[in-house]
Amino acid sequence: MVIEVNVLIINTFFRGGGAEKVSRQLYYGFRKYDDMNCFFLAGKAGEQREPCNHIYRSGTIRQAVNRRICRMKKGQRERDWYTVRTIVRMIREKKIDLVHFHNMHGDYIGIKDIGEISKYCKVVWTLHDMWAMTGHCAYPCQCSGGGGKNACRNCPDLNSYPMIRKDIAEYLYKLKRKAFTGKKIHFAVPSAWLMKQCEQSFLDGESKTLIHNGVSTEVFHPMNKARLRQKYGISQDKLILLFAANNTDSPYKGGDILESALAKVKRKEKYELVIVGNAEHFSFDNDYVCHYMGYIQSDDKMNELYSLSDVFIIPSRAENFPCTILESLASGTPVIASDVGGIAEQIDADTGWLFDMGNAERLAEIIDALPDNKGRLHIMNGRCRKRAEDSFSEEKMLKEYYQLYLRVMEEKL
Repeated sequence: MVIEVNVLIINTFFRGGGAEKVSRQLYYGFRKYDDMNCFFLAGKAGEQREPCNHIYRSGTIRQAVNRRICRMKKGQRERDWYTVRTIVRMIREKKIDLVHFHNMHGDYIGIKDIGEISKYCKVVWTLHDMWAMTGHCAYPCQCSGGGGKNACRNCPDLNSYPMIRKDIAEYLYKLKRKAFTGKKIHFAVPSAWLMKQCEQSFLDGESKTLIHNGVSTEVFHPMNKARLRQKYGISQDKLILLFAANNTDSPYKGGDILESALAKVKRKEKYELVIVGNAEHFSFDNDYVCHYMGYIQSDDKMNELYSLSDVFIIPSRAENFPCTILESLASGTPVIASDVGGIAEQIDADTGWLFDMGNAERLAEIIDALPDNKGRLHIMNGRCRKRAEDSFSEEKMLKEYYQLYLRVMEEKL
């Protein structure tokens, strides 16, 4: 007998990268399962090209007024009754058995609201960063104790995303500890690094499952470099370095670290750069031929850019388990990345290089050595693809989430 499970996936937006991409993968993937009815609820409006069962759109006068009323005077909100009523109404109308939250700090829901939802059905929450265990930020880059069990006093960076207007980090930290514990929320954690952060926080006693992000090895696959470079007007002879980020000027993404490293590279004439995202603040053009691609939503085009590149560089100050690295591996392109978050779980000596976060000198050394290692780069292409297929396929991720859903459904409310 097939038992159908009705699942509601909730994220800030439907389109986008990171948490948006993973939530979209689950939504489309589970729609193919015979025993799974999957719905999607977007906390905010955005460009919705694909039809969803339901999109909760922002921008209405009613919601704008409600947000102004609900917003805490000093920063992040405790409650948003409008959002809660919308979710509860959908739970009842669609007979939802399980709600799967993703990004919860997109200013569309209150801190206490996830506990409220857990009264009506089972709840799974995938943590895409550290926000659930800090006073306000997604990653405590300037805080030695961020996320710990006695942390978030005297916040050193109120502007760190998501920002707060006044230092109420300690209050928010205590509010989250009360709101996110003891509510039978099942946390899915994409990296062993983030799992360790959870175990050192007030989430230590909560139910947690490690499930790595996955990549579609059908969408992302190796392509002919020569043909792609001809298509985009990119040199056939030079080494192509790719840098991509949704928000390239974010301090988390380390664009300034890359800029500093490229200035130190000795043989600049050996390279061309491909930059994805808003890059108006960069000055790469002074020393390199640069190809600025702007913001790209198309997976097919990103696959082409990964494939035509020799390496993908990700110099971030903070990451969890970036989907971009998985996409690069599946496209057969090695990765040079800062050793932060769960990145060391994604690449090894056969598929890329790691350098200490912020060490522009070491990044420059790795880049400088590439022209003398073209044979190694060629060998790494196949190894990158194999690592993506063996360890990080989308099918593997879907199977593990499916098993988690069934396990959670077997437990009593």
